Amino acid sequence: MKEMDNLLIVPLPLQDLQYTYQKEQEELKMKRVLATVIVGTLLAGLCTGCAGAQNEAKAGNKEDKNVTITWMKNTGQDTDTQWEDEMAKKFMEENPNIKVDIQRLAFDNYVTSVQTKIASGDAPDLMYVEGDLLKSFAKNGYLTDLSNEEFMKNFDKKDLASLTVDDKIMAVSNSFGTMCVTYDKDLFKQAGIQEVPKTIDEFDAACQKLQSAGIVPIANGFKESWCISGNLQTDYITSVLAQDENAIIDVISRQKKFVDSDLWRDEFQRFTDRFQYTNDDPFGTDWNGAGDLMATGKAAMILCGNWAVTHVQGKNPDVNLGIFAMPYSNEADDTVMVIQSAASGSGVYSDSPNKEEALKFLAYISSPEAATRGSELSHTPTIVKGAKAPEDDPALQDINAYVESGKTFSQGSIDHNFPNEYRTALETLVSKHLLSEEKDVEALLKNLDEEFDRIAGAEGK
Repeated sequence: MKEMDNLLIVPLPLQDLQYTYQKEQEELKMKRVLATVIVGTLLAGLCTGCAGAQNEAKAGNKEDKNVTITWMKNTGQDTDTQWEDEMAKKFMEENPNIKVDIQRLAFDNYVTSVQTKIASGDAPDLMYVEGDLLKSFAKNGYLTDLSNEEFMKNFDKKDLASLTVDDKIMAVSNSFGTMCVTYDKDLFKQAGIQEVPKTIDEFDAACQKLQSAGIVPIANGFKESWCISGNLQTDYITSVLAQDENAIIDVISRQKKFVDSDLWRDEFQRFTDRFQYTNDDPFGTDWNGAGDLMATGKAAMILCGNWAVTHVQGKNPDVNLGIFAMPYSNEADDTVMVIQSAASGSGVYSDSPNKEEALKFLAYISSPEAATRGSELSHTPTIVKGAKAPEDDPALQDINAYVESGKTFSQGSIDHNFPNEYRTALETLVSKHLLSEEKDVEALLKNLDEEFDRIAGAEGK
């Protein structure tokens, strides 16, 4: 204590005490800030790492997620089936987490089946659509607008006119078609027919020569009603719709009647006249049976789309087939090849839970490579940019000859199909007409008007 008593204490000025205190407080505050920053940085790094791991896990889960997409189609030709199966297999090999389930239904049951599936909540991810079905599904919002998809760069919009509704592309296809006569060149030569007929009289003369040689002129598979429409369309697209593109619309809306139309009268008369050249029991023969008649050299012609070539050659690759335009008058210049923009195709269901995968598959089958393979198998021209059709295909050479000479009718967006209920009525009444003894065309026209009136009246209620 003595030492403390002798200690001299010199007080600091007040401002120096304040400065020292403030400096200590600032240093303490800085240490706290630095500690907070360091801890925050460490935590942020940890969170970033966690988030990155979570995102990678999510991406991995999405990539590894197993998905099955359904592709519903009507039963096609053997070569269509082969192409579809090939494309699905290759796609699944490249995308092992996506399975493609192709569901094929008979043509006559297809529309009802797909409508039922949509109504029951079991809609396919991709579906085949055309004509009235396409328009109906687009109107009801069942189809995805494909207009801005990346793979649409593979197409010219005009080639998809028949698959476009309100300027929105609702489905795609990789080929265009023709409605024509598929014929056996060797049988024509055997019957003494040197050139394909260019007038209706020449067509009749060719049929008579074939009959005289013991060859069935025309193979019809009318057991399947769509074959009746196919036969009619081979004629009426040029003989009726090329003259009046509203001819179907007018009789459906009932603005015009069949009995008042010479175009329809002449069409059904030619159809009736051709029936004498058909195979035995055409209503007991289906499409497959009609193909057999040509594949085995028993029949010389099928009146339908150019897909008949693939149908017949799928049964007999060695049959020597060609294509010519169906004449409807005795003016050779009237005989032109119908060139259809893609009339049918596949669309994506708008509420599909697998829309991303369905669009990916649709893009895959719309590629130049896929279209080239399709053209090779189906003997049809392709509309996909960069794809190539086989140059040595006789049927394609026949089509190209019409194109190069300018003797074509581009159907564009003109719908050649009657809506479903009207089409069924048409096919039913035409069948009864052909099976009747009289085969009275005037009676057929009258019956068509009465039935179309009934359908239109029921729709208006």
